[in-house]
Amino acid sequence: MKSTTNDINDVKYAALRMADDQYRQIIYKAEVFANTGAKTVKQAIDMATHDFLAKGFNCIEYSNGSRHNIADYCDMAIRTANKRANLMGEGEMRKKLGNPLVYISRHNGACDKCSPWQGRVYIDDVYSGGTEEDGKYPLLSTAIDGGLFHPRCQHGSSTYYPDINDEPEEVTKAFNNSEHEDTYTQALQRQKRQYERLALGSLLSENITNYQSKALELQNQIEGSTIEVNNLPSQFTTKNEIDNTNIALEFINNQKNANPKVVQLFKNMNNNTKIPFKISHAKNYMLEIKRKSNNIDSVKLVIPNLTNRNIGNIQTWLHENMHFIDFIKSNKSMYDYQGFFSTKKISLQTAIRNSGSSMGKEIKDLFNKFNSQYEKEKNVILDKTNKLIKKLDDDYVKNIQGKTANEYAKIYKEYKKKYNQISNQYKIDIDIIGRDIMGGGVNQLQDIYDALSSGNYRDMGIVKYGHGSKYYNNINSRVKEIVANFSSLSISRPDLIEMLKKDKPKLVEELNNLIDEMLRE
Repeated sequence: MKSTTNDINDVKYAALRMADDQYRQIIYKAEVFANTGAKTVKQAIDMATHDFLAKGFNCIEYSNGSRHNIADYCDMAIRTANKRANLMGEGEMRKKLGNPLVYISRHNGACDKCSPWQGRVYIDDVYSGGTEEDGKYPLLSTAIDGGLFHPRCQHGSSTYYPDINDEPEEVTKAFNNSEHEDTYTQALQRQKRQYERLALGSLLSENITNYQSKALELQNQIEGSTIEVNNLPSQFTTKNEIDNTNIALEFINNQKNANPKVVQLFKNMNNNTKIPFKISHAKNYMLEIKRKSNNIDSVKLVIPNLTNRNIGNIQTWLHENMHFIDFIKSNKSMYDYQGFFSTKKISLQTAIRNSGSSMGKEIKDLFNKFNSQYEKEKNVILDKTNKLIKKLDDDYVKNIQGKTANEYAKIYKEYKKKYNQISNQYKIDIDIIGRDIMGGGVNQLQDIYDALSSGNYRDMGIVKYGHGSKYYNNINSRVKEIVANFSSLSISRPDLIEMLKKDKPKLVEELNNLIDEMLRE
C-alpha cells in the first residue's frame, strides 16, 4: 500500500512539474516574441492563449485561490513581462547617460497600490544603478516595494532632467485641475456600462428601451462636458456675436461643479432649433415672441453684452437662453404656437403651488445679508448720482442767466439730455450691483422665492429682486421664471441650488425631472 501511494505521489508531482514547465515554456516563448518585436503584445497574448488551449489548459489558479481563465492570465503575464523588459532597457540607457532620475507618470483611476507613488521623481536604484547620493529624491525601490509596477500596472517612467523638465509640483497642480472632472466622467462611464449590461440581459421590451435610453442619456452627459460654438445656432457665431458667445462658453466650461444635464441642454441647442430668430443687446433682456393669430411672426432673444464679464450679466445670459431652450423644446415650426415646454408639466405646477413661499433660516439669513449689502451699495451710487445732478443743476442755473428765449431753449435741451443720461446710468449701475454682489446669483434665487409668493415678496420689499405680483399673477409666468433661474444657478451657483433643495426638496426634484424630460425631447 505504501509503495503504491508513493508511486501515485510521484506521478502526481511529475504531472504538476510538467504543467509548470508548460506554463513557463509557453509564457517565455510569447514574452520573447513580444519583447523582440516579432509580434505585438496582443498577438503574443493570442499566441500564448492558443498554445495553452491546445495543450488542454483553460484556466489557472493563483496562490490566493482565485481562478482566472487562461486568456486573462496570458494578458497579465505578457503585459507585465513586457513592461519590466522596457524598464530594464530604459535603465541601461540611463546608466550610459549617468542620470538615474526618473519621473513616474500619473493618471486618473490609479489603484490604491500606485496612487501614493505616482507623479513624483525618484532615484532609480533598481534598473538605472542609482544610489541615495544621486540627489534629494527617494529611491524607486521604496515605491516598488510599496506596490508600484505591480502586474498589469499602467504607470511608466521617463528620464527626469533637473532644470529642464517641469517641477513635479507644477505637474501635480495641472493634473489636479482636471482630476475632479475626470473622476466624475469615469463614474458616468461605469454607470453607462451598467445600463448597457442590463439592456442586454433584459427580456421585456419596455425594460430594454428604458435601459438603452438611460445609457444614451449618460453618453450625452459624458460627451457634454464642454460646449463648443458649433453646438449653438448660427446666430451665436456671427461676426458681431462670436466674441460675446465665447465669453459665455468660457464661463460655462470652467464651471467644474455645474449640473451636467443643464449644460447638455445648452449643448443641444443647435440640434433643437428649427425656428429663425434674431439676437439683440437692447437694455430690456427678454425672449420676445411676436405672434399673428396662433402662428409665430418673429422671435428675438435680447441678451446682455458680456464685454465687461460681469457675473450678473453672464447669469442673465444663461437665464434668457434657458427661456429660449424652453420655447424651442415646445415649438418646432413657426406655425401653431405651442407655448413653453415647462408650462405643460402639471406635476411642476403642483410642486410650485404646494411649496409655498415660506423661507428656511438659511435662506432668510442669506436674503437679509443680500438686502443689507444691496442698500449699502445703492446708497453709494445714489450719493454719487446726486452730486452729479447737483453740479448739473448749478451749471444750468449759471448758464441761463441773461439768455434769450432761443438760447434758453437750447441750454435746457442740453440739460435735459445730460440729466437723462445720469438718471439712466444710475439705473444701470443699480441693476449691475444687484446682479453681481455676493458672487452673483442671489438675485435669481430671490426671484424664485418671489415667484413662489406670486410676486408679493417683491411688492412688500422682502426681496430686492423679483417680477412682482402684476407679472406673477398666473402660474405659467411663475413656472417659466423659476425654470430659467434654476437652470442658470445650476451652472453658475450650484451652492445656491443646494440651499434651495434643503428648503424646497420637492420643488427641486420636479425641476430636475423637467430637465430630464427636456433632454429626452
